Amino acid sequence: MLDDLICRILTGAGFRKAAEEYRREVVVNGGLVRIPLDRIRCFLEENLEVYGDNLDRIAEKVYHTMKSIGADDSSPQLALELARHFQAVAAGKVAFNIMQPDFDPDKDCTIAPEQLIARVSPENRFCFDQRILMISKINLRIFPALRLDLRLTGIATHYNLIAPLTELALAPAFVQIAKAADELCLITDEIFHQRGNEADIPVKILLNLMDASVFTRDWMGCNSTEAQERCAVQLCKTFAAELTRLPFKLTCT
Repeated sequence: MLDDLICRILTGAGFRKAAEEYRREVVVNGGLVRIPLDRIRCFLEENLEVYGDNLDRIAEKVYHTMKSIGADDSSPQLALELARHFQAVAAGKVAFNIMQPDFDPDKDCTIAPEQLIARVSPENRFCFDQRILMISKINLRIFPALRLDLRLTGIATHYNLIAPLTELALAPAFVQIAKAADELCLITDEIFHQRGNEADIPVKILLNLMDASVFTRDWMGCNSTEAQERCAVQLCKTFAAELTRLPFKLTCT
């Protein structure tokens, strides 16, 4: 599902050849290896015949392209195909036209977080006012999806929880916060409908536990990196299970 979405995004943004090559490479080689975005330049330096300022420019474009679709890492195939595309553009071998026929160029293609939060009901507003749930600006043209950042330390503070915590102790808070997230999804669907983005309803969700390593260490007593990662993944899955719609991507930071 994620590979299909990436290909659709690349095609819609004018990177049709990169999308085709990415899909072919994923089928042949699989997509298990991931590259952190801060290692993109090193990876490209090792795998592409490009150096110096050209390498810096291409790596920066790949980095910002991945960030624009909400990704925290990249597969080797996608990084290489994007880099090759930008390399070809720089050499004048590809006409760099962003092909977005379904959008009015004069129409605002973004949804600010404040536009969504303003419609949230009073009983759920605390999740956003206290930054327990945080959302990013949505770009309807590049990546029409909702990124939810869940701040676990914010939960502990708001609910006056006392360490060490268990997953069971977080369950009541997860239920309440998930209701706020569900309401936000419906609000986003409504705005997508008003903007004419019917094809992107129901909105896709990216869920990120933004302070998972700190929370599992300081509030749950997980001392080793392995224990922190294991606990964080379980917390992410537990919260996701409370949502009405399943996120297509789960991350912990």
